[in-house]
Order: sequence, then structure tokens, then C-alpha cells
Amino acid sequence: MKNNSFTSSVKFLGVVLSIFLLVSCSKGEVFTGSPADSNVEFATLVGSITTTETDVVANQAFPVTISIGAMTFPMDVSVEAIAFLPNSNKRSRKAFIIPAGESSVTSTMIAPSGDAVCTLPFNLDMKLYLTAITTAPNVTPKGFEGKQYSIVSDTLFLGFGDTSMPGTNSKRLGVRFDFQGPYSGAGSNFNNLNINLKKNGSVIPSQSAMQGVSPIASSTRPLFGTLTNAGRYEVVYFLDANQAGSLSCATNADYLAGIYTVKTASSAQTANDKPHGFKVGDVVSINSIAGTTVTMPIIVEITAVPDAYTYKFSYTAAPLFASWTSTFVVDMSSYSSVDTYTIEVFAKTIGGVSTSAPAVDMPYKFSIRFPDETSRVYSRILPGLTIGSAATAIPKLQIVKTTVAGVSSYVVTHIE
Repeated sequence: MKNNSFTSSVKFLGVVLSIFLLVSCSKGEVFTGSPADSNVEFATLVGSITTTETDVVANQAFPVTISIGAMTFPMDVSVEAIAFLPNSNKRSRKAFIIPAGESSVTSTMIAPSGDAVCTLPFNLDMKLYLTAITTAPNVTPKGFEGKQYSIVSDTLFLGFGDTSMPGTNSKRLGVRFDFQGPYSGAGSNFNNLNINLKKNGSVIPSQSAMQGVSPIASSTRPLFGTLTNAGRYEVVYFLDANQAGSLSCATNADYLAGIYTVKTASSAQTANDKPHGFKVGDVVSINSIAGTTVTMPIIVEITAVPDAYTYKFSYTAAPLFASWTSTFVVDMSSYSSVDTYTIEVFAKTIGGVSTSAPAVDMPYKFSIRFPDETSRVYSRILPGLTIGSAATAIPKLQIVKTTVAGVSSYVVTHIE
């Protein structure tokens, strides 16, 4: 009886152990290692990620090209890239779809966000590299039959800053100038750098009787922004927008000769300055004239610019109104012109000192948003910067604005 009992006990323990092992294996969902009989081949691809940019700022979309070398696949594949800030442990990642039969794709990637918790250094290095490859989400079945691919690439290092980017707007170019702090509000030893703006070689001061840059963001100003703000940023927005004015003829002789005068808001109205920004030779589109039945728009060339608030043009096809004493509200915009702007930089205070501050190597950035929503960043150093003025400002950015058929485009060049 004892032997039978012992035998029964052994059999019972064996059954319990089998059940335990079965349940344990069914719960395990992740296995490590490479079983010898799996017949899975492991392969590493050498890919690359490249970009035309050398510097980016927080949350900026920048162009990248992803390549998997000479390898192609019969299905769409997904390649993951990471942009990483080691200093703050922030990263952004994106999966890029390379179509079947192709070995590369060009797209955009978003730089990591800035850090709202702590103050980032003005300049950081951002790492950019590839991390993984798999079949695209639309491919079934998932994965590569009989193979497991991984991907490696060289690491790119891009300059990074938490400078903000001008907002998107299809009717304007936005330029933001930033520099290393400390900034106003952080104590009495703050830095304050200003900018000087020139148009076709002539200075365009801010908030003056001949103002070209309005401090008020309005769609009826050709330029608005801040040139001498005491805070961190200086900004300039170049607008492609309609402008309102008052249309009349100065004399009856002008009326008979078809010479018309447009006046914008008076320079005495400082808070509402609306300088027209046109020059002799520019072509202007008159889009509407209150009280007239003449078909719009009318395309005319500017023949005279007495001041920043007045310009003249000739139109002899038909009188625009019945009497030379008439005055009508007119809506106009640039139609054809080429203008070159230069942004210059100078220091008003360094470390809170405005007269005899010692020379410093001052890091700075320009972040630029184009009307098509693309962007560009220039990050450099002003070596041996000393206290200066608008008269001694250093040219750093050139902007060529070309308007054709009422649509403006911009070519921006950094001046080394």
C-alpha cells in the first residue's frame, strides 16, 4: 500500500508541475534571445539623415532627407528619426514613410520644444539620428518575412535655441532678432541690443515723423514691429497688404492732365501712422475708389513721392471722378516693385552699462518665417561687441523683397 501511495503521489506532483509550467508559459508574452530553430535572419541597415539647416529653434519645422542606402523594399517602410537635446533630456520623434521601391524621402521634422521650467543656455547642441525601421502602418502582414531589420546612422549636431519663431502668415515675412541675456526684468545688469532698418540704403527709423516701422500690428501698414524694445526680442514684419488713403487732385490742371495724389494718414497722428512705403517707379494696384464707377483694379506707376505720406500717379484713360475738388477714399497695394532692406545691430547696454561696458563676444540669432510657412535660423556671434548706436550699427541681414502681380517673395541673406 505504501508503494502504491508513493507512486500516486509522484504522479500527482508531476501533473501539478505540468499545469504550473503550462500556465507560466501561456502568461509570458515577451521572450528574449534568438531560438536556434526560429530561422529569423537579423540584418542592420546603414542609413542617413541630412538637412540643409545648421541651426534650429524650439518647435521649428525644418527639412530633412531620410535614406536607407542602396536597399529598397517591395512594400512601404517606416523609418523613425529622433531629435534629442541631451542638456534637457527633451526629444521629438517622427516616423517617415519611404514608398515601396524607393530608398529615400524628403520631408520636415519638428525640433523639440523649449523648457518652461528652467532657463536654457542660449546655445545648445541638438542630436539628430535614425533609430528604427519597420513596415509602414498600411502594410499587412506586419514585419519582414524571415528577417528582422534594424537601422543605424551617423549623428548630426545642429545648433539649438529656445528663441521663438514669428507666427505663420501667408501675407508677410517675419524676422525676430534674439541675443544672449540676461534680459530686462532679470535685474539691473541686463543686455539690450537694438536693430536699425534701412530700405534701399536709407534709414527707416521707428516711431518718427517719417516713420516706416509702425509699433502697431495692422494690416494697413507695410512694416510693423519693434526696433528698440528694451526686452529680449526685436521684430520686423514685412506685409503684403492693402493700404487705405485719400485720393484727390491737387489742382484743376492736375485733374485735366490726369495727375492724381494719394495721401495716407498724417504724420501728426503718431499712434496711427500709415506711411505708404512706395518709391518712384513702383507700380501700384488701385483696388477700389469710393464713389466712382471706373472698373477696378487700376494698375498705375508712381511718378512722385513728396513725403512718406504722399505719392502721385498719372491715369489718363478716363477721369476717376467728376470734379477736381472731389476727394475719395482709395484702397491700394503694391503690384510691382523690388526693394532691398538691411537689418543692422548695435548694443545699447551690455550688462546694464550704457557707456563704457567692456567688449564681449555676444551670441545672437535671427529666426525667420516666410509667407509659405518655411523658416530659417541664423545663429552666430558678434565678436568684441561694444556699446554703439544706430550710426555705428553692424549690418547682419539683407532682405530683398520682390513683388510681382501683387504677390511678394523674399530672399534673405545673412551678412557674415
